[in-house]
Amino acid sequence: MKEPNIFSVAIRIFGLAFLYHGAINVPLVFGPQFSFGGLLGVAWSVAAAWYLLRGGPFLQALAYPESATSFETKEEDRDAA
Repeated sequence: MKEPNIFSVAIRIFGLAFLYHGAINVPLVFGPQFSFGGLLGVAWSVAAAWYLLRGGPFLQALAYPESATSFETKEEDRDAA
């Protein structure tokens, strides 16, 4: 595995951590006392998890700009064929 692939896996693992954090807080938010602040915390965790589980394209491009440009050119080559 090359460094960009390892970085992508690490980003997705952080996404799983955010998803877990949001999931364990759901019973606390919808328990006996409803908390709007807690709901925002769950929504933030789930939104961050969704972005990171997709691979964090901005983070990937920021960390490895050369692989992001080579990926775009590969897609253009594939579309042209």
